[in-house]
Order: sequence, then C-alpha cells, then structure tokens
Amino acid sequence: DGLHLFATQHPVRGCVRTTINLEAAGSTGPELLFQATSAQMVDAYARVPHPYGTIVANDISSGMLMSDTDFRKFELYLDITGLDM
Repeated sequence: DGLHLFATQHPVRGCVRTTINLEAAGSTGPELLFQATSAQMVDAYARVPHPYGTIVANDISSGMLMSDTDFRKFELYLDITGLDM
C-alpha cells in the first residue's frame, strides 16, 4: 500500500517525527481521539480549543472490535509517535 511504500522507500521518510491520522469515522460530531502513543502527544492535544477523547475509544480500536487504521502502520514502519483520530 501507499503508506508502506512511503515508509520504506520515500527519500523524506526520515524527516517524519510524528503523525496525526484522521479517520473518516462519521459525517457529524467532534473528532474523537482513539489512540495516542506518548504523553507528549496527549499534552499537545490537550491544548487544542476543544479536545475530545475517551478511554473507551482506545478499547474499541485496540481489540474489542476488529478495527485498524493506518496509524498502526506509522508506528510499525517508522517507529514514531502520534495521534489517531
């Protein structure tokens, strides 16, 4: 897939330090934070005007329901932190 190609072969792949993965999980409502991979990313997100997240979202995205996003691939291929929304 495109992300794998970018993460393994693109010349700027080493410049990527973090990722914000925006999933299209609905057509209305606030953007929901599913996962964060570091305290620094959570602290950064906490400073946005209207942060919105729940621990239940992490349970859903980490195995309760079969769900996966490109976010996991960023972690796997590039070993970077980020937010999955």
